[in-house]
Amino acid sequence: MRHVDLKKIQKRLPKGWSETAAAANKAIKDLEKEARKKAINKSQKWQELRKPLGNFLDGKCWYCESRLKRSLTPIDHYRPKNNISEVPDHGGYWWLAYSWSNYRFACSHCNMYGTAKSRGVAGGKADHFPLWDESKRAKGPRPSPDVPDPIDSEQPLILDPTLEADPGLLWFNPDGTVIPHPVICSDQKGYFHKRATESIRILGLAQDELKERRGRHCEKILECLAEADDLLVKSNVGDATAGNVLHRRIRELKEAFEVMAEYSAATRATLMAQRGTSKAVDLVLGA
Repeated sequence: MRHVDLKKIQKRLPKGWSETAAAANKAIKDLEKEARKKAINKSQKWQELRKPLGNFLDGKCWYCESRLKRSLTPIDHYRPKNNISEVPDHGGYWWLAYSWSNYRFACSHCNMYGTAKSRGVAGGKADHFPLWDESKRAKGPRPSPDVPDPIDSEQPLILDPTLEADPGLLWFNPDGTVIPHPVICSDQKGYFHKRATESIRILGLAQDELKERRGRHCEKILECLAEADDLLVKSNVGDATAGNVLHRRIRELKEAFEVMAEYSAATRATLMAQRGTSKAVDLVLGA
């Protein structure tokens, strides 16, 4: 997971989206619960934002960083629009159904529930949206500009890629496994640890195929770094050819570290773990 800047997303919205969203929201505002759900499911205006949201990270899922090949439902409502699994009688955050800032570009595995039999590890966000303190859950839209938005009091347990600090609560091992950050989330009873563990579980970030893909990726990163360390030694004694190849390897590692690259968070963790044992890693991350 890498940070997604909503201010940059806003600049990518198609012309007239605000009017489209406002009209769609007005049409459902006064409907009864079941009628509202049907209207929302029928009028999926958010699909118009598939390209601007998807192109932001070059087609990567904002949760697991896998590049989407094809997906019929690539837009997740971070706060579910119709139902909340943890609170069956809630009715969902229907007032955010057409709010672009509530959308997250997601692969089918992160967005839709799958069983352990089908995926190796059960997971998929679907209608899940647990809170640290259920008593603070918003039950309706902000009544007026004169009172605080009830959503501001919520403490979601699912990590949000649009929040600057959230992606850093996850840590990746070289074998592709994902765990709560061992330092930041060291308090196993704390909010951060709970958020990381619940996000891994609900989003299916420990799913077998995903773990294997990250593991293969990290293995290649370590191989490239080992070669860079060897080239660094040769270059230091005057081997010009080794020096030229070294520059290419450092560039490749830096590109794998960039936010647009697939599994770049795993790349970052893998490289950071090599500080103190690799000299070349400081050329990638900066001394």
